[in-house]
Amino acid sequence: MALRKMGVYNDISPELFPKLPTRGTKVTYRFLETYEDPFSDDGIPVYRATLLIPPMSRTFDPIKSDWVEVGMIGSLDMFGNPESRTIRREWVKPQENGGFLVLTIGNSKDDELYQYLELASFNAANPNRDTTVKPILEKVDFEAEAKEARNEMKSRLEAVRKAMALDAKDLPRYASILGFDINETEEEIRFNIENFAHEDPFDFLDRMGDESFDVESYCSLALDKKIIFISKEDNRLKWSDTKGEIVKLVSTEDDGAITAYSNFVTSSKIGKEVHAELVRLVDGAGIKKPMPKK
Repeated sequence: MALRKMGVYNDISPELFPKLPTRGTKVTYRFLETYEDPFSDDGIPVYRATLLIPPMSRTFDPIKSDWVEVGMIGSLDMFGNPESRTIRREWVKPQENGGFLVLTIGNSKDDELYQYLELASFNAANPNRDTTVKPILEKVDFEAEAKEARNEMKSRLEAVRKAMALDAKDLPRYASILGFDINETEEEIRFNIENFAHEDPFDFLDRMGDESFDVESYCSLALDKKIIFISKEDNRLKWSDTKGEIVKLVSTEDDGAITAYSNFVTSSKIGKEVHAELVRLVDGAGIKKPMPKK
């Protein structure tokens, strides 16, 4: 039995009305609400023992540009309201079924429930849901989840490989910009950077692919090595030896100064010349040469 239009209920535009998958298809939903079991040794989440799926909900119909009431109802009274005795009450057992609800298309009751759940606002996977409604479950796309997990795994491996391939001389500046102690041993610094890459691969790969990150890492290490300093008296980034100005600052916090330096380097010829000298000093190439006049 498919979901039926009843008055204003389930009056969805035909293009948006959920079509039933092929007969025999298994459709899985995952319940979202879990509880901590204080007596559990394995930390496995606990689901509710029983749950009444709300028999009424609503969804947005973008073709009509209006909200539509939806529900599993059998008939209406003379005023157009659902008759209580014909409202389907669907009790489920999330805990008993491992947190899942599995429907088999072709089973008349499952067909109706499937179409209703696809329209309900408490289904987190419904793109037209009312976001003020607390989601109870979501449709599971195992293939999509597997693809996403594999992509994350690939990114994690790529990030760790990049981190492991870093040259020893570059470790201090990457440690500095990532907030790690530059005075630790090479093994400790490598571990910190590789662990960062493993824990947040997308962030690490984005940083490594960003030209400004390379510039910022040199600036950060130069601050740590006191080759340059932030003058809070006049809001300037300056050379430590000559007290000569490098760039004006909007913020005298480290992050703000590093960003201002990066913008200066990437937006002007003099900035690139200043950066070349800073790189030479950070890499220990010698005494600072006179800088060209601005």
